[in-house]
Amino acid sequence: MRRRLLNRFTAFGDRQREGPLPSALAALDPHTPVLVYLHIPFCERLCWFCACRTQGTRTLSPVESYLGTLEQELVLLARALPAGLRLGRMHWGGGTPTILPPELIHRLAQAVKAVIPPTDDWEFSVEIDPTMVDRAKIDALAEEGMGQSTLRAGFKQHLEETKTHVSRLEQVFEMHGTKAKAATCPVIDGISKEAEDISGDIGDPEVLDAALAAAAQGVEHYEISRYGETHLGQHRHCRRWMFSPPLTCLDYGANRDSFAAPSALSIGQWARNNLRVGQVLEQAHAVRQMRGNGSIGGNCHVQERPAKLEPLSGLKALNQLMWLCLPPVVLSQEVTMSEDPAMTGPEPEAGTPASSSGVIIVGAGFGGLEAAKALGRAGIVTTIIDRKNHHLFQPLLYQVATAALSANDVAEPIRKVLRRYASVRVLFGEVSDIDTQARRVHLSSGQSVGYDHLVLAAGAGHGYFGHDEWAQWAPGLKTIEDARHIRSQLLLTFERAERSDDPEERRRLLSIAIIGGGPTGVELAGAIAELSRYTLARDFRAIDPTAARITLVEAGPRLLAGFSEEMSDYAKARLERLGVRIRTGEAVDDVGPTSISIAGQSEPTGLVIWAAGISASPLARQLGETDRAGRIAVDERLAVPGHERVYALGDVAVFIGEDGKPLPGLAQVAKQQGDHLGQALAAHMRNGEPLQPFRYRSRGNTAIVGRHAAVFEHGRTKVKGWFAWLAWAVVHVYLLVGFQHRLLVSMQWLWRYLTYERGARLIAGDYVEPDDPAKAPVPRERLRSADPAECSRTSD
Repeated sequence: MRRRLLNRFTAFGDRQREGPLPSALAALDPHTPVLVYLHIPFCERLCWFCACRTQGTRTLSPVESYLGTLEQELVLLARALPAGLRLGRMHWGGGTPTILPPELIHRLAQAVKAVIPPTDDWEFSVEIDPTMVDRAKIDALAEEGMGQSTLRAGFKQHLEETKTHVSRLEQVFEMHGTKAKAATCPVIDGISKEAEDISGDIGDPEVLDAALAAAAQGVEHYEISRYGETHLGQHRHCRRWMFSPPLTCLDYGANRDSFAAPSALSIGQWARNNLRVGQVLEQAHAVRQMRGNGSIGGNCHVQERPAKLEPLSGLKALNQLMWLCLPPVVLSQEVTMSEDPAMTGPEPEAGTPASSSGVIIVGAGFGGLEAAKALGRAGIVTTIIDRKNHHLFQPLLYQVATAALSANDVAEPIRKVLRRYASVRVLFGEVSDIDTQARRVHLSSGQSVGYDHLVLAAGAGHGYFGHDEWAQWAPGLKTIEDARHIRSQLLLTFERAERSDDPEERRRLLSIAIIGGGPTGVELAGAIAELSRYTLARDFRAIDPTAARITLVEAGPRLLAGFSEEMSDYAKARLERLGVRIRTGEAVDDVGPTSISIAGQSEPTGLVIWAAGISASPLARQLGETDRAGRIAVDERLAVPGHERVYALGDVAVFIGEDGKPLPGLAQVAKQQGDHLGQALAAHMRNGEPLQPFRYRSRGNTAIVGRHAAVFEHGRTKVKGWFAWLAWAVVHVYLLVGFQHRLLVSMQWLWRYLTYERGARLIAGDYVEPDDPAKAPVPRERLRSADPAECSRTSD
């Protein structure tokens, strides 16, 4: 049996994943636990005598960046390791690992455990600087697995390793014809006696651990200070591997996508063969520089190559070689070295899809995005699939439709939102089919992706209660395309009325109907009324925009059915003050190109906007029976009954709350469900913990009615008027993704408040003016299809 070190296994780009190195990783015996060493090359201060590979820093910014690099390497490692591999021991060295605050300690430890789950008797050791550790850090390390048994085992192992090092040094001296001499060091004796005295007075086990660690560090640092010019031995782990035969180095060629077979160099070979150390050092410098160029491991803290390599000999040269070759992550396992090609297994065929992508999330709305973030924080390999490349802040989409904001103000690229989570992959595509038996999702492009766990967060589209033909004349508001189309049609009604010479046609064009008296319908009615009565009032010559007739139709008995009657009555009064006609208790019978029918009565209209109902993504129907809105039922863990490892959330799921009623289709519901499921799945996949039930905590309902008018309700708390309006604005600015959006939206709202102006009054697209309105072309997004490939995603 020989020890093989697999150094810097992910630093050679995507093409290297199909070369010998991943094959070597895949050949590891899953029945033999591995040792993982992570290097934390940072200190708050640098000791003049220390030769450790480290960098001084006073801030956590480079430390967090470095952790992100480690997480990326771990993600790539997960794709190469064999299934079932377990972690037997983990060691953190540096540098000063205890420079990490508790939250980063948890983040790094959990990222490793997510890739290589620990055994029941695993050990976790950390190099501790007594001046940079506190109770919170000790508690965090203890929670992740470091304990008294680890400390005891560490002392014992260090003693045995030291004996081995002494024996090897004696062999080296004998090879040079010199006998090693031992000398008593009073300082070391004094530190040891001090440790015995302190440990005898401490009863608290945790305090005793800290005292013993401090004493050990005292011995270690004094030992390092005596190395002088030789700088022999960087850390305990470095000395262990530096003198363990043989030291295995990967001999990389000029092309970083190929390398020769591993070659072993032991101390005995260095001494007997009189190798030119300078030549080996020069090669090591080249390898280290090669690792930094274009690698995911990156050029974090790569030592600069000296202008000239002076002839070196002995232990100083060997020490420098180890310094150059020290990787940030080292994986070690006892394996049998073999040149048999069967050891590495066959090369994967080109074009073969990945067997699994960990967690697959369909939809990057509020729920899907929160789930991806939670999984990303835990380092869980996750793929999020969406047919749009942006996340949409739907609560403000009505302001895009009414020219108050532009589309860019309420949308953010998905890749930008998730860029900090190295384990999360974004796929731009449209899911057409879910195969729960094979655990694969199929894309409309013909590709497929496997999963271990599936989260359906595909959201909902427009629901027309069985009258999908109405979609052509009554656009809903779910996407940026919808908002732009409604904005253009809204502005076109005034432009066409200005051009018309027929008074009846003008009245028809200036008649706008909004179907649905929920929050979206109320907000649209108020915004359009303000647009016509203030912003456009002085811009036309042949028509009076303030005379536009805006009708809000609700089939139920009152507006805002999710609010109390008091709030509903307030909203109705404020809208009527703006000139909006309210028709409640009356259902729409038909929608056509120039009119709508309400309770059997036809009314001419220039524009109809649908805000009455939604229909969940057709993908939900592939998982089982759905309700009238197309939603799939889930249990208290958000799991879909009858399907193992399949979950649903947001608008696509029916979740029964504590009051026995289904949760409403609100952004806050989807966000809470996504965050909860992401954390629960991470704990389940990392530690085997059972999935915890979801509990919804309402933060209240709110709706804006117009300038200085809004309603807010949370339990018994009811607020309306100016204060609710201000609170609504503050909350929605805070919830926007990205600081630039918060700043821009705030500035635009302030300008609009002072001037009544709206800066997004653009008629987008080429609109043909047909003689017959019924022949007007309709954007593809407005034509709802029953084909899942056509409407497999809307944002929660």
